[in-house]
Amino acid sequence: MGREQAADPLVGADGRQVELDRLEAQYTPEERRAERQEELSFIRPHIEQWQAEGRVRDADPDALAGAVRAVVFLTLHREDIGRTTRPCVTC
Repeated sequence: MGREQAADPLVGADGRQVELDRLEAQYTPEERRAERQEELSFIRPHIEQWQAEGRVRDADPDALAGAVRAVVFLTLHREDIGRTTRPCVTC
């Protein structure tokens, strides 16, 4: 990484954290919780149905919905995770 990139606050892990902090500061904790609940509400009914059918283990539906939601982002972060380190995760 060149000196210009290292100095750029939007490049690298430190830059991403600064940007994340800036974005999170725009919302109150209550707004962030409400947004998360809204995001999980799309998958939660499916998780609960699958649990009732015995297709998915009995666990917190929000935890399972969060895991499903996280999987969606794996392909967006292939380079961060490392294609050669964990190729089976981001294929």
